[in-house]
Order: sequence, then C-alpha cells, then structure tokens
Amino acid sequence: MIKVSKVMSHSDEVVYDFIINMFADQFKIKPDRLLNHRYKTTMKYKKSSIPVEQSVTELVLNQRIEFVTSYGDQAIRSAYWLEKQGEHKTKVTLSEDGSSDKKTIDLNYKLFSFPLLNSSAKKKLKMRLYQIDRAIIDREIKSDSQEGNE
Repeated sequence: MIKVSKVMSHSDEVVYDFIINMFADQFKIKPDRLLNHRYKTTMKYKKSSIPVEQSVTELVLNQRIEFVTSYGDQAIRSAYWLEKQGEHKTKVTLSEDGSSDKKTIDLNYKLFSFPLLNSSAKKKLKMRLYQIDRAIIDREIKSDSQEGNE
C-alpha cells in the first residue's frame, strides 16, 4: 500500500464536499447517489481499449471516501482519509493498494509498495492532493471575487 498526506487550509467539510462533487461530476450523477454506483468507461492502451469500472465503496461523512477501479483482472483500491487539524485545517491522506488475480501482476503491486520502489507512485498521489488543494483555493478566490463585484 502506498500512502501520502497533505495538510490543507480548509475545513474537513469543504474538502469532503469537493471530493464528493469531483466524483459526482465524473460519474455524471448526483452526490447522494455515489455510494455503490458503478461507472463504466474505456481506457486506451496501445492500440486497444480496455473496459474500466469505478465505484465508490465507502462514504463516511467528512472522514473517508473509498473507491475501487477495476480493469481486466486487476483492481486498485483508493481511499481519502480526512482528519480535522483545527477549525480550518484538514490532514488528507490518500492511499492506493493494487491487486490482481495474476500472481506476477499482484507481486508487482506488492514490490512497488516498498519504500525504494514507490517514489513515482507517491509523486502521482502527492500531485493529486496538491491539485485538489489548488482547486479548492481557486474556487474560494473566484467566489470571493464574485462577492466583491456584487
């Protein structure tokens, strides 16, 4: 399992709502219908298309969002953990854990969870948290500027 964390200057409610709405927009459904909804799409790989399915498997209000991405005989379980760090600060931990029915691929996921081999995966997860933080900041700036123009 690979884990990264980032403390964001937003309340846990703001971060949770943003992530929930991000999934709802991607799945093209209302946020209250997210839990256990199956979103199907395809992913291009070389010259073929691979069916991909995502589903939100756990929602704990303002604390946890877990989802699974499946393609072929592989699955990646991802989770956002939100921990309140004060009135307007939240520690967000993002984790990913992969598995496969094929032993060689499953072993590969396990190997890449070792500290010396997981730096690129950690960079990807850190970037995802940075992008969420940045998007919330940009939304707040836009909201503040619109209020100032009224």
